[in-house]
Amino acid sequence: MLTAFQEDGGLDLAGADALVDFYLEGGAHGLFAVCQSSEMFFLDDDERLQLARRVVEHVARRVPVVATATFGGAVAAQAAFVRRMADTGVDAVIVLPNQLAVSDEGEHDLRPRLEQLLAETGDIPLGLYECPQPYHRVLSPDIVAWAAATGRFRYIKDTARDPARIEPKVQAAAGSPLALFNAAVGSALASLRHGAAGVSPVAANIYPDLFAWLCALILIRWWTPLGPKRWLFLLLPMLTATTFTNNHLMGQVNLMTLMLTLGGLAAQSKGRPWLAGLAVGTACMIKMSPALFVLYWLVQRR
Repeated sequence: MLTAFQEDGGLDLAGADALVDFYLEGGAHGLFAVCQSSEMFFLDDDERLQLARRVVEHVARRVPVVATATFGGAVAAQAAFVRRMADTGVDAVIVLPNQLAVSDEGEHDLRPRLEQLLAETGDIPLGLYECPQPYHRVLSPDIVAWAAATGRFRYIKDTARDPARIEPKVQAAAGSPLALFNAAVGSALASLRHGAAGVSPVAANIYPDLFAWLCALILIRWWTPLGPKRWLFLLLPMLTATTFTNNHLMGQVNLMTLMLTLGGLAAQSKGRPWLAGLAVGTACMIKMSPALFVLYWLVQRR
């Protein structure tokens, strides 16, 4: 999430509410407050807690909310702030590994400090963020496997960017509560195909609907071979999502455009180009954005 500020630099809590509404209407399935996009390093502890609490209150359990709580210093002090952040009601408290070990230390130094943090934070659900500031520490599959085995970690924001480095971490977390979300746009599609739980890029601060669509498209692709009954279980939550219901209440045609476009893409993948052209062409008569697929087909000489 971005953070809204007043002209004097103070938190704009009404603006934070508006941002939450914008993200939820765009189809976001979770919110990361107090992150780097939130200017977390420029907030003091009281502002971090106030922001997280406000987001939790306005979300009202509609989607999970996570927030960062480790900003350097002794492990005991960081653990104390993790407990304070958990009291705001967030679903998981995010840990920055680069705040527990300096750049020239290895994971043999990092892991004991993570273990100490776990021991001093009870059963609070945690997450990991490979934050590139103040230096970029990318976790290995081994430390991800350890984190998954603890049962305490629910989320990891991966910033490795390279699908070849992301896939082993997805496999390391498989079968555990730990879900990997890729922060890089360039490898977003590849990571979803490798089994990442979702994406969490900076661009989603501005275009949440685009990335929600990408995740939904990958989900549809995986569910297609599973038969019409499984489609019903997929479509029901989609059609009752905030984005769709709000579009219906406001008399918008985005849902119709989306269904026509997806239908056209499905027809094209099944070798029915005339039906694909009819569906996407009809969608283009309603809104111009589906015409991007026409350009794509022209480039491919279809």
